[in-house]
Parts: sequence; structure tokens; C-alpha cells
Amino acid sequence: MAPPLQTGCGRPCMDWIPRGDCRNWRILAAGTVKAALWKPVGLRFHARLPAAATGWPSPHSGERMRQALLIVDMINRFDFEGGAALLRATRPVAPRIGALARRFRAASAPVVYGNDNFLDWRGGFADLVASCAGEGVGGAEIVRHVLPEARDRFVLKPRHSGFLDSPLELLLRQLRVRRVVVTGIAADSCILITAHDAHMRQLQVQVPRDCVAAQTVARRDRALALMRDAFGIDVRGARTVRLVADAAGRGRGAGAGRRRRNQATP
Repeated sequence: MAPPLQTGCGRPCMDWIPRGDCRNWRILAAGTVKAALWKPVGLRFHARLPAAATGWPSPHSGERMRQALLIVDMINRFDFEGGAALLRATRPVAPRIGALARRFRAASAPVVYGNDNFLDWRGGFADLVASCAGEGVGGAEIVRHVLPEARDRFVLKPRHSGFLDSPLELLLRQLRVRRVVVTGIAADSCILITAHDAHMRQLQVQVPRDCVAAQTVARRDRALALMRDAFGIDVRGARTVRLVADAAGRGRGAGAGRRRRNQATP
């Protein structure tokens, strides 16, 4: 049974306070109170739900904020209406995303691919990569810059958002990720909605403006302005992404090295 709590100490209080001097009142065990002793006042809420309520790691836990790079829809054939314009806009972006992915891997930070499934759910992610990287496919030149590595993760998404009806949220929780860097295409559709959904899940979000593309520069800039102004999302360029070597990743590697040395010692 939880110990009784005291209200009225000047800290952020509950939605209801005692009628009299709150110092003389205590919440009874199991959270029950006599309704007659309480009266409603203007509701006061915390700015954020507790981490236990959201399922995400607490930003106040002292744990280093772990980041993940999310690469959206870059495994692509560009064989749709407007695809040629989007392909042109994506060409300068792809090498930057590839470079950012290498930085994340070097820091042992997760790289996650969130991609539409162009195979009508008849194949996996490896099949999707192969179908988009083949000779003569419009998106092959893009795929070569952002080829996934064995340690990377992937999520196949059915709609625009990387979170809708996909395991992405569960994956990020398991990885203890609190901040996502969203890159890819298109800035005014899948990137916008994925970044919004990450923000709604109380993740910190950055969308590097030089790592996203849309069919036109105007469409990209409108989407970035909306993310920045409406949701406070960081849209500065990839150079501003700050990475610290992942302690968990270093610990696993160090532990594995010690085990190998111990096994080699007679």
C-alpha cells in the first residue's frame, strides 16, 4: 500500500484540492478520499505526462538521450506521378543522408528505415531493396547512397506515417530512443506526418532541411516552416546533429572484447 501523500506544499498539485488548509489533509491509502472534503478548482496539469504513463524513457532519468536516424521512403522506384521531379530533388539529398547514416553507425546509434512496401506485401525489406536497386530502375542511383547495413533496422509502413499501423513506436521504445532525426522523402507528405506523429508521442524531433526533399523547393520549405512553427521541430541542417558514442553499444563491444580475451587466455 502506498504511503499517504500530502498536498498543498506549493508543488504542482492535483486537479482537486481540499476545501480548508491543505496541510491538514492527506490523501487516504489506495488513493481514496471523502468527496465531501474536496471541491473542484481550475484544472492544473503538468506540462508532460509522466514517463510511466507514456511508456517512453523519462527525460529526467539521467540516462543519456539516445538518438535514432529514421530514413523514410528512400528505397524507392520513383515510378509514380511527379516521381521524376522528386527524383531530381532527391539526388543532392541522398549523399547527405548516407553520410549522416555513417555518423550514426560510427556512434553505435540506431539507423531505422521506414519505407512504403511497393511489393503489395508479398516480399520483405531485402526484396524491396533489390527491386529498387536493379539496373534500369529510376531510384537505383538513390538507393546506392543509402544502402542499409546488416545492423540497421527496418519498418514497412502501409501509409504515409512511419508510426501508423507499424511497429516503429514499439521498436523505438525497445531501443530506449528519445530523439529521432527524420530524413528522406517527401518533405510535404511522409516526412511531415511522420515527424508530427513522433512529436505527438513526446519524442524530440529534428528534420534536417538539407536531408529532405519534395517535388519543388517551395513545397519543401512550406512543410519545414509548418513543422518548425506549429510543432517546434528543429529543422536546422545535418551539421547541427550532435552525436555522442552510445554507451550501451560501447559496453556491449567492450564486454565482447573481454570475453574473447578471457577465452584466449589459458
